[in-house]
Amino acid sequence: MQAYQVAELTPGLGADERREFRDRALSSARNPSQFTQLREIEGYGEARLSLIERYLLQGTPDASALAAREAVALSAQASQYAKAMEGRYVAALLLMRRVLLGTALVTGLLSVTSALRALLLWRSEMDRRARREARQREALSLASHELRRPLQSLLLASDLLRHAETQEQRTHLLALIEDGAAQLASRADLTRLNDLYLDVTLRPRAQDLRPLLERFAAPGWS
Repeated sequence: MQAYQVAELTPGLGADERREFRDRALSSARNPSQFTQLREIEGYGEARLSLIERYLLQGTPDASALAAREAVALSAQASQYAKAMEGRYVAALLLMRRVLLGTALVTGLLSVTSALRALLLWRSEMDRRARREARQREALSLASHELRRPLQSLLLASDLLRHAETQEQRTHLLALIEDGAAQLASRADLTRLNDLYLDVTLRPRAQDLRPLLERFAAPGWS
């Protein structure tokens, strides 16, 4: 939508080029499956992806402005949804911490040995959480680095496009913008970063040692 709006405001841009930007935005609006949690996000306000598609189909400047406004509103709803989910995660972590502390306290009343074991488990959980947070910060740093360069190229090319004097310059700058947008799209899927930082959970399993002990107790063993 931002690229289409820029195309609409760019003087000297041909109708076919403007139509191409509109078709791209329309193709994205017609594919809601690519937007995860779209139903939940739309529940945080009045903005709808279907309205963006309807405005784009009209193809008028006023409808284009309405589509851009709807896209901004939908983005704001997505931010509200993200903040709400963050609050739930924080609450869950705090609840987990209270449960762990309570378990340690109850176990300590039963016996000193059980209390020490519970304390070690709690410390292990805190260390695991700290390591996970460190890995998440590293993943965010990597994501920022991955997105910074194409984003800077987009900003520079869009700024130069305002001062382009010839059609050849504009075509070249638009090609740079398309290339930068393609790079951003290819790097926007950060699930691969999550795959690199999955937690490892140990699952202890009981082992019967009686066959081994029976071998030692057999006659002739010394």
